[in-house]
Amino acid sequence: MLSFKVNKQSLQKVVQQIKGLDEKAERKAIRKGLRRWAKYAESLIKANITWNETTLKRSIAIKIKKLKKKRGYWVGVGIEGGKLIGLGYSGDLVWAATKARWYEGGFHAYPKGVPSGRKGRGWRAGLKGRKGQKVYETHFIEKAYQMAKPMLPIYVEQALKEAIEGA
Repeated sequence: MLSFKVNKQSLQKVVQQIKGLDEKAERKAIRKGLRRWAKYAESLIKANITWNETTLKRSIAIKIKKLKKKRGYWVGVGIEGGKLIGLGYSGDLVWAATKARWYEGGFHAYPKGVPSGRKGRGWRAGLKGRKGQKVYETHFIEKAYQMAKPMLPIYVEQALKEAIEGA
């Protein structure tokens, strides 16, 4: 899970722009800016998936929530596993989040040619602690967030300016 904070100077600019709006227009403008940023981050995530994996690209989800007690907003962009709207449950889509984790952080395959000492169903237990070569570890989501991070205050500021001009 990645999280970051906007620097205080950018935040002060945004707060000064908000003062001219009523609460409903403010909420709408901020959500509009956050949605634009999330779409941008989503496009970067899709661009970082350089292998042929259509289920991951289809299962990218965006969530924006307003926190209680006027504490701010929460934005999430990432791979959603399980049920997708309009597609129902599918074996490929249920594994989307798991596949994303394997591609993101990588995994160690069982070493080839090393005897496990066990037979049948428990063959893996004999290989615990023996790591093979690291597979994948692409950090495709992390890279996308690092590229999208500086754009967040710009998108929110732009949406607030549009709201102020429209009011």
